[in-house]
Amino acid sequence: MKTIDWSILFGYIVFSIAVGIWAGKKARKDTRSFFTADSKMSWWLLGTSIAATTFAADTPLAVTEIVRTQGIAGNWLWWNMAISHILLAVVFARLWRRSGVITDAEFIEMRYSGKWAAILRAVKAGYLAIAINALAMGWVMLAMAKVLKAVLPLSSFVSPDTAALLSSLWPDFVAVSWEEGYLIIILAFIAYIYSALSGIWGVVITDFVQFIIAMAGSIMLCTIMLFYEGPRQALFQAVSSGATTVFPSSGTYAIPMGMFLSWIGIQWWANKYSDGGGYIVQRVVAARNEEEASKSIMLFVILHYFIRPWPWILVALMSIGLLGNLTDHQMAYPILMKIYLPAGALGLMVTAFFAAFMSTIDTHINWGSSYLVEDIYRRFLNREKSEKHYIAAAAVSGLFILLGGIIAAMFMKSVASAWKILFLLGAGLGPIVFLRWLWWRINALSELCAMISSAITAAVLILSNSSMHFGYRLMTIAGISTVCALAAAFLGPRTDMNVLRSFHEKIKPPGPFWSSVSSEKSDINLVRVFTSWIAGSAGFVFFLHGIVNFLKSSFFIGFIYTVLTILSLYIFLRQYKLITVRFTPDSEEKT
Repeated sequence: MKTIDWSILFGYIVFSIAVGIWAGKKARKDTRSFFTADSKMSWWLLGTSIAATTFAADTPLAVTEIVRTQGIAGNWLWWNMAISHILLAVVFARLWRRSGVITDAEFIEMRYSGKWAAILRAVKAGYLAIAINALAMGWVMLAMAKVLKAVLPLSSFVSPDTAALLSSLWPDFVAVSWEEGYLIIILAFIAYIYSALSGIWGVVITDFVQFIIAMAGSIMLCTIMLFYEGPRQALFQAVSSGATTVFPSSGTYAIPMGMFLSWIGIQWWANKYSDGGGYIVQRVVAARNEEEASKSIMLFVILHYFIRPWPWILVALMSIGLLGNLTDHQMAYPILMKIYLPAGALGLMVTAFFAAFMSTIDTHINWGSSYLVEDIYRRFLNREKSEKHYIAAAAVSGLFILLGGIIAAMFMKSVASAWKILFLLGAGLGPIVFLRWLWWRINALSELCAMISSAITAAVLILSNSSMHFGYRLMTIAGISTVCALAAAFLGPRTDMNVLRSFHEKIKPPGPFWSSVSSEKSDINLVRVFTSWIAGSAGFVFFLHGIVNFLKSSFFIGFIYTVLTILSLYIFLRQYKLITVRFTPDSEEKT
């Protein structure tokens, strides 16, 4: 990297820390301001922040690996979640905003009662904050290591003696080299500093800037490559080779039909975050009102599914012809960065990866800390301290969460494989987190059984090195955990009726299965919810077909799919507006 490249990178790091210091003045009043910004944030900031969090250093690398091995259709591994996120935008974002909780674990004792609710809250908070967070942060760090290995080796700017010393101190049993490892630790602690200083305010504001930088870098690499004859020819070859089908096809990029059907037929509703959950709830609750909460998710869906992946996909398609013999498919993206980007542009692209990396790490630190502080430390261990004490506790807990992610990164080998492991670990919780909004009979023991049976079944399948492919593993986990959860719903202790009535009065959940609790009808029209959801999901599929047909130079067919996309999204918006009319201002809870 040249002087201009380093200037861009260090300028960004200084900016991030400065934002953390500035935002810290707004966020350190109490834990609600630290974790949810007192519910005063705008939808466009929150929606972009969610998109930035899901845009980590691992994302373009994983998408590149998927496209090179399975074609565009392989992206249904994560595209399937568009179905649940559209439903989240339509209805669940509003319900989460009504709840006014700081974390989705806190929601448990709003919805359930008794000792099982308390146990579930503690177990879920610990599981998400420590185990799931470590895995998610670990693969992000691993991806950053791969980028640094290609474009920024530490040995290039330290003396040979220093390099030898650092190398000798680095443990041999970890998966990453000493160069990548030390740089990951440095970057992670930079993210920790401004996250601990600023709370959610600093995280969201830097996320907004980070997303712009990261997208600019992705678009820049794709555009520069298209100016060269070699990449253009490689793109045409990839299109003609069958890599650009929306749904699985036979040949080089074949995907087992059972696996594909499990993605689109099971994964989106079986996933533990099928109703939102996690850091998305944190962003939704930070919105000014229900309307802005819903709009933030709509913006996230547009950025995450419709816009962001296409520069990566085009670069991945070009890499098939340019780097056909490369076996470490994730390395294709950073290698092409180093080949095609000139001075200045390379610095911006490396900064884009740093921005993507840090936008994810800071979110996981802040979000994970909210579980440990609000749902474990304050709830069960120490309720009488000052708000300053709990904010300090958040900073300390964030450090432990960061260390967990670093340790996880040291033992990972594949980003895409880590994605699949995370999907499997939460594959059976989805049906129950859906049903808890719709049916009063779901109890705390039911959700706890779903979580534990899902984790145990996934662990057995992963550790046994079963030959069962991902799709069948997903179906097995979802089936076993759902049966266990429904059994607990009928056999376990019922939720106290007073708790259910209080929940119904506050949230006004939709559906006919609350009549035993309250005669008051929900203000949500489920028919319009369903119509809007189906239209939005169809619009996404039509959009994919349109893009792919334009790539194939089938312009007329591409135009037809474009018209269908516009028509579907028109129906979506029309029905969505009618849904919003049914949410009366009197029902909104201010937090």
